[in-house]
Amino acid sequence: MENTQLKEATDAFIAALHELEEGGDDASVDNIVALFSEDTKIVNSALLLGGEALSGSDGAREFWLDYKKTIGVGKSEFHHTITGDTSVGLFWKTKVGGGEEIYD
Repeated sequence: MENTQLKEATDAFIAALHELEEGGDDASVDNIVALFSEDTKIVNSALLLGGEALSGSDGAREFWLDYKKTIGVGKSEFHHTITGDTSVGLFWKTKVGGGEEIYD
């Protein structure tokens, strides 16, 4: 994937995440899941602690439905976006409950 394509994919992910967090419906879950391929592997610190990893579009759907259930309505603010030749690193904080809780 070219750098321009990675930037476009990054922008699409950020837009889909914001849509999901703003109280989106099932379509907003579909929109973010559509960004993940069947060879997707989803791992984060919470999944690692539980000895889990999710994969494919079903895993992506499970992850984002759980995210939405946990966060409810929130707002993510991206503080670093790093785009390499073949990968992207996204770093953000998510404020929920009117900013009372912050997930980093």
